[in-house]
Amino acid sequence: DLAYDIQKWGGRDAAITKQYTKKWIRTQFGSLFEESVLQKLEEVVWDYNRLLARRKHEVMNEKVYHPLHFGEAEEVLEVSEKILAVCEEGRRKCPQEWQGAFESLIYYPACGTANLMKMWILAGRNALYASQNRIGANDLADEVAKCLEKDETIVQEYHQVDNGAFDGFGLSEHIGFVGWNSENCKYPVRNYVSPIREPRMIVARKESEEYLTGGYWTERPQTWSDAMRNDVTEIRFEIACGSREPVEYEIKTEAEWLHFSSYHGVCANCEEIVLTIDKTKISGTEKALFTVENKGYGKAQIYVEAREQETDIPAGFFVEDNGYIAMEARHFAETGAVEGTAFHILEPYGRTGSAIKVFPVT
Repeated sequence: DLAYDIQKWGGRDAAITKQYTKKWIRTQFGSLFEESVLQKLEEVVWDYNRLLARRKHEVMNEKVYHPLHFGEAEEVLEVSEKILAVCEEGRRKCPQEWQGAFESLIYYPACGTANLMKMWILAGRNALYASQNRIGANDLADEVAKCLEKDETIVQEYHQVDNGAFDGFGLSEHIGFVGWNSENCKYPVRNYVSPIREPRMIVARKESEEYLTGGYWTERPQTWSDAMRNDVTEIRFEIACGSREPVEYEIKTEAEWLHFSSYHGVCANCEEIVLTIDKTKISGTEKALFTVENKGYGKAQIYVEAREQETDIPAGFFVEDNGYIAMEARHFAETGAVEGTAFHILEPYGRTGSAIKVFPVT
């Protein structure tokens, strides 16, 4: 009825799509699940369609979402994991006589989408870790293989729904298109690394592909300038292992305004460290050094640049950083109407949240 009642479900209220999703879920499954599960299924339908609005199955690949920049890959992975978990819960709780409806309307499209997105995100992270010789790349390669196996399982289970009512529907290729059709499509490349003999430490900021190993001869210090932004008081980085033996690390600094979630430890795979910048102890702009020592094998040197925090920035004000300002379509400064015609916000809409359109439409 969505397409047949455009007066009710169309117009300039983009949020009405969520109302329709809520209505549809309860029409199909209202008598089968408690309200808490129905709400989760409603989010699943919304989330997997949002993922597809950004990138369809066939043209998704490991380069669409950068494994590090802006946390976009992490966000897609979290949403995909949530979809998979909720669908498994729904499948367990769905009465047997309604399993066919649940499989065809929710489980197959939602899990098929989420599993495929997860696979490509992990493939991108696997390639990055392998380029740094992190042993964690091997675990990711195995996870990618499991996603490929799950894709086959999801298709096979769908073919068995309602005594084979959908048999053959999932046989067409839907992974790794490089053109408009499946010719020359490619499955994810899985990278495995061989750990080196001596303890190898990899130090990398969460937002950057660059890394340090603490080498004595050829390595140069890095400078992290994240805290020059007014809103940044934390920098997350990872200490990873690239060797057969675990890495024993120790972090040192003389700067009173730098604090770390961990100062020493033993890393056998990967450990995230949170660097906190206390801007109340900074006057103007300052620069400080900290080191991460691979005990007995080298020392990575990192400078942190930080600027005193400004407190008089007006609410809703966007601050330029590194030559760009990021904002949504809805964040306009002013608008006006002319003879009943005006700009209106469509929200939720688009790939990231909002859009602007002139109404009425003639």
